[in-house]
Amino acid sequence: MSKFIDRFFGSKTEVDVIRMELQARLSFQLSQSDTSLLLAYAQANRLGELSDFQKEIASCSMYTPWSVAKEVQMLQYYVRHVQAIQTEEFYLQFNAKVSDHPARIEPLMLFPLIQNAVKNGYASMAKFPIKVRISASEGGILLEVSNRVNHYVENQGEDELITYYRERLQLFHPDRHELFVNSNSQTFKATLFLKYE
Repeated sequence: MSKFIDRFFGSKTEVDVIRMELQARLSFQLSQSDTSLLLAYAQANRLGELSDFQKEIASCSMYTPWSVAKEVQMLQYYVRHVQAIQTEEFYLQFNAKVSDHPARIEPLMLFPLIQNAVKNGYASMAKFPIKVRISASEGGILLEVSNRVNHYVENQGEDELITYYRERLQLFHPDRHELFVNSNSQTFKATLFLKYE
């Protein structure tokens, strides 16, 4: 029976690779079409404000790398759009330092950690903002995202954004990344170090 299953579905390794590819695509698509952002702009009848950003995001391909500077620029646009549509108090600090190194990464590779903080974190107090820090140099990228724990969310580290993202990192950067996700009763923090090829 197991031989039949192997012939029909392939070996366990092949199935694992296919699963990883599927989850990587899901991660990319979740970043590409942030439905909560689109819905907030649609409900406010302000979708036109997102058009340039959405065109840029929709036209990128998961397999066609762009510059790290472009990735950070798109993150800055994303953060501005998120901040502009909030109907309640919303605090997010964004700090990026990018060297002139010509490194390239896959589009939207840094988005999921920030999207996870926006979706699941608590950011309505000025003294507890979402904090995003990016440092890109010749050696690679360091991304740190922290937020106040939202006690209505059971485990922010197990959200589909993070689950699929882990597979995406494993597919594109199997030996060149370190992702640490941890939380306590007050703070959730995700730290990514991504080495260039």
